[in-house]
Amino acid sequence: MSGAKDTGAADRGVRAWHLALLVLVPVLVFSNTLENGYHLDDAYRIKTNTELDRVAPIWRHFLDPYTSTSHPPIAQYRPFLPLSYTLTHALADATGVSRLAMSHVGNIAVHIGCVLLLYLLGCELLRRHAPPDPGGVDRGTTALAGALVFAAHPVAGVPVNYLCARDLLLMQLFLLGSLLAYGRMRRVGDSPLGWTVALLLMACSLLSKTNALVAPVLVLAFELVLGGGRFLAWDTWRRVLPFAGLSVGFVAWTRWGLDFSDAGQLLIDRSPLEYPLTQLDVHLTHYARNLFWPFRLRPEPHVDAVTSVMDPAVLGGAVLVVGSLLLAGRWRDRLPVASFGILGYWILFALTSSVLPMRRLATDYRQVPSLALLCLGLAALLARRLPAPTRRPLLVVLVLYLAASGWWMNRVWVDGETLWGHTVAHGGRPNAHLNYGRSLMRKDPELAEFHLHEALRLAPNQIFAMVNLGVLHGRQGDPEAVEWVDRAVAARPDWGLTHKWRAEVLGMLGRHEEANASWRQAAELAPRDVEYQYRAALAAQTSGDVAGSRAYLDRLHAVVDAHRDSRFLEGFALQSAGETAAALAAYDRHLAGAPEHAKSWFNRGLALRDLGRHEEAVESLLRSLELDPDNRSAHYHLSTCYQALGRQEDALRERALYDAGG
Repeated sequence: MSGAKDTGAADRGVRAWHLALLVLVPVLVFSNTLENGYHLDDAYRIKTNTELDRVAPIWRHFLDPYTSTSHPPIAQYRPFLPLSYTLTHALADATGVSRLAMSHVGNIAVHIGCVLLLYLLGCELLRRHAPPDPGGVDRGTTALAGALVFAAHPVAGVPVNYLCARDLLLMQLFLLGSLLAYGRMRRVGDSPLGWTVALLLMACSLLSKTNALVAPVLVLAFELVLGGGRFLAWDTWRRVLPFAGLSVGFVAWTRWGLDFSDAGQLLIDRSPLEYPLTQLDVHLTHYARNLFWPFRLRPEPHVDAVTSVMDPAVLGGAVLVVGSLLLAGRWRDRLPVASFGILGYWILFALTSSVLPMRRLATDYRQVPSLALLCLGLAALLARRLPAPTRRPLLVVLVLYLAASGWWMNRVWVDGETLWGHTVAHGGRPNAHLNYGRSLMRKDPELAEFHLHEALRLAPNQIFAMVNLGVLHGRQGDPEAVEWVDRAVAARPDWGLTHKWRAEVLGMLGRHEEANASWRQAAELAPRDVEYQYRAALAAQTSGDVAGSRAYLDRLHAVVDAHRDSRFLEGFALQSAGETAAALAAYDRHLAGAPEHAKSWFNRGLALRDLGRHEEAVESLLRSLELDPDNRSAHYHLSTCYQALGRQEDALRERALYDAGG
């Protein structure tokens, strides 16, 4: 009996050591990412997305896809992404850590969660479906090998560095959790709790990113390979159908409940064979290469579309896909975990990298969910094919190589210049030249202009290249700047973003009336963008239309409680309309968050004076003078308040100070 206890304690000790190692490795590998910058959609989904500035109500993200971004044309229904970032930002603000660093910490934490769940899933599957290791290595060590390789792999580091790819990490986290719950239930027996946990986690995976729509196929593969099921047996499909129901329900809710379609944002028209043939090419020449040589990993890689069935890379890709699937079928009985790993690799790639014509032909982070199951499958395969003395040194060397590679590749993501310089050097799409040019605009305007024009040469309708050429010339005071932003507006007159940049460029050139008009247009086209509403309200007040500013401020405050000094602008608009009590309340709300704002104290004093509250008015005006001693008008209004209070000496003193300033 004591021997059994000793064995159990030893097993728990080994498991704890494994888990600690699986936390330590990714922490070390990704510890140099914390100050890496925002890139690509991070700007709209995180950096300028004011929906992330408040946590409650959390349900808004589940009912409104447009909380996911400040740029509506790229909105997608992935509610756990904005929800998780509201929590990240709240934690950053509460601890005093920068939001950027905390965002990276959050992505590392989710990646570690995926690694740990992959290890536990491996232990679960190998416990039931792997024969005893001929070399005496325990199954937990085999699971550790697969999880360690995934933990350190630079491909898995792409969504750690690319912050808004947290949606992919969350999808994978919940998917692995669901598979773990399902696998354990298949070992110990069905139960309402087991089904509830597995399906709930799968629902969370779907709400993180739509890649999880392939879950029913993954469960089918599980049943056929690991569950002993037969394809035509009702019991097999009885287990698959609940997951299929979740996928169908998710699509129905998004399409008809929310009147929204993710597919409409991601798919484009292509010739029938172009996308599938190109995917066969990139699976061989791009994704397979990344497994072993990750130094060409980059966003927006240039990929030539393929239309010929006889293209050598297409034929090679077909051999890779079909050959690996045949091997998976052959190993179904003898090496079921390896077989499931291979099938899982292709199933998790299927939605984005098979036949549905996605906008981008290749994206490195698409490989991340597939990589996890492949690492587990290959670990199970090598446990049967390699002798134990060979396996351990091989694992150490492989993990060290991947960890060093990952650490090195993290440096690519430091800022726009490093990331896009790397991408352009290895072949990038027009967006790569655009972003590289944008990163160089202050440092090397001439080289920046070259790459912005290169982006336009490769993609003549590249709106952001037009915008950035306008900004580049606007900073130089060149009137040609307006021609570039006018081209962008003509190309997308329905985007608030193009009007916003037209306003910015006109402001650079001193054409403020035209800039104000463009700000108003931007605000009308993007009513949820609080910065546009703020700038439109400010423009209205600057041009004398104080009453007109209220519509923009009302829209702004319907989204957030305050943005910059929006409550001050609201107070001024209300005060100008004679709504003095409401104006006073607006000033008080502004000063609660900006107690050093001299103009708010001044205007608050005037409101209190008009309400006959002269003692409080004096206090407010004196505070405004502490913050802005050069404000002569404060002395004048103080004199009137003192006079109303019967304090003639104080009134004369303040009047003298006012007159002396003249």
